[in-house]
Amino acid sequence: NMLESVVIPGNVKIIDFFAFANCEMLNSVTISDGVEVIGDYAFNWCFRLEQAYIGNQVTTIGQKAFEACALKNVVIPESVTNFYMDSFDSCNVLETVMVESVEAIRLIVKESKAELPWGIESLVLDGRALQQVPCIATDISGITTVLGDTISYVYDSDVWEQAAQAHRYSEDYNMDSQFHWSYCLDCGKSSEKEYHS
Repeated sequence: NMLESVVIPGNVKIIDFFAFANCEMLNSVTISDGVEVIGDYAFNWCFRLEQAYIGNQVTTIGQKAFEACALKNVVIPESVTNFYMDSFDSCNVLETVMVESVEAIRLIVKESKAELPWGIESLVLDGRALQQVPCIATDISGITTVLGDTISYVYDSDVWEQAAQAHRYSEDYNMDSQFHWSYCLDCGKSSEKEYHS
């Protein structure tokens, strides 16, 4: 197959299983807003696929949907509610994954056991829907986690404090008093922290 680029229009709701699998010349795909499902193996073994824009209405990224692609950067939009840890298996040059989806974060936290199967360098947590993240999402082995400007709370006072120092905008954490209780949903730790203006 000599297809090099493809735009999936918004009137297509589902990209079916294996739809573009083994398109060896494919290097760019745009999945327009309106598409809802990227099926299992939809783009797997597209060895030259370097760019993939995933539209803001995609709810499902199927198993091994982008397996063995040449993607360097991926954005998982906030609309995604079904996502698999193997969706990007064997993407050996993948450097950064930006996660805007709350459900994708939950799955990563649940399944990663503090380790991701992708060989990425950084995980970016950002997006309008992401305002709070569990501390374990900021402590995944072997990668740098970057908290975007939308994150206002990290569950665990120690990690919260580190994030505040890194971003230098503690006032954006919506603290309305001198004291704040933080409670970790993962480890159950809670503590009262005092902040000085």
